[in-house]
Amino acid sequence: MFSTLDVLTSGMTAQRARLNVAADNYANIESTRDAFGNVNPYKPKRAVFQTGLPEKGMPNQGVRVSEIKEFPAFKMSHIPNHPDADENGNVKFPDIDPLFEFVDAIEAARAYEMNATAFEVTKQLFSTTIRLLA
Repeated sequence: MFSTLDVLTSGMTAQRARLNVAADNYANIESTRDAFGNVNPYKPKRAVFQTGLPEKGMPNQGVRVSEIKEFPAFKMSHIPNHPDADENGNVKFPDIDPLFEFVDAIEAARAYEMNATAFEVTKQLFSTTIRLLA
């Protein structure tokens, strides 16, 4: 009975992680420095999903984030006056497509909403069943 709720909860957790990654990517579109202030552009990330919840005894049900993968792809822009420009006047920026991140965030939010709705319907179904049996 509760395995259904576990599966739906796992979907919400995974989609929340996906949404957070898309938001981080979007927020760092023009980040040319790392957290320590070094000239090292932000590396775009992707949440990698894996099927199953082995820790709950359900190896073939549900979903979880197996890793947050970094993609060290950069694009160069010629901006000679930029403080992070190299000796040729080129600046490394993260290779992030804002449209892709926006669409990915919308998809993650919609998938989260679907899991949340299914969770609520399942709870109501369980509640009604228990009331009828009592």
